[in-house]
Amino acid sequence: YSGSLDPKVMSSFTPEITYGGFSLSAMFSYYGGHVMRANVDQWSGWIGSEYGYKGSVPASALNYWKSGSETEYLANGYLGGSNIIGGSYTQYMDINVVPADYLKLRNLVLGYSFPKNWCRKIGMNAIRLRLQMNNVCTWVRNKYDIDPEANSPTGGTPLNKAPRSYTMSLHVNF
Repeated sequence: YSGSLDPKVMSSFTPEITYGGFSLSAMFSYYGGHVMRANVDQWSGWIGSEYGYKGSVPASALNYWKSGSETEYLANGYLGGSNIIGGSYTQYMDINVVPADYLKLRNLVLGYSFPKNWCRKIGMNAIRLRLQMNNVCTWVRNKYDIDPEANSPTGGTPLNKAPRSYTMSLHVNF
């Protein structure tokens, strides 16, 4: 056990500024006080055998624990295997546990409401134009700059990141 995968703190903040017919709002969300496993692939993404290695051996292999004549690594109570290649418990190594705190700017919205007297001249009650950007930016607390929402918290493998998207809308009231 290296910590909780569930955040202890969850919060959001949505400030809005209006001036004239313009409005600007942003939605921030924060999750904190929890951990995730990250970078597991640096420990298991290479292949080798007692006859040599295919490709380069990662620097993380220097951190293995040596026991007797065989090299093994300790993974939170699990032995990694009979040699540095074997074993299927690399995801449990405590070196892979990092803070999963993050702050995201989820969306940014710029809107404009056209003046009522201008709308009435063209036979409308109201017209509003809106531009929105989603998944604007993310701040993370871990040293690898890994987005916790784009990472398997238990396995430490990367997942697809939510793409940035843009939306434009026009609201017309007759």
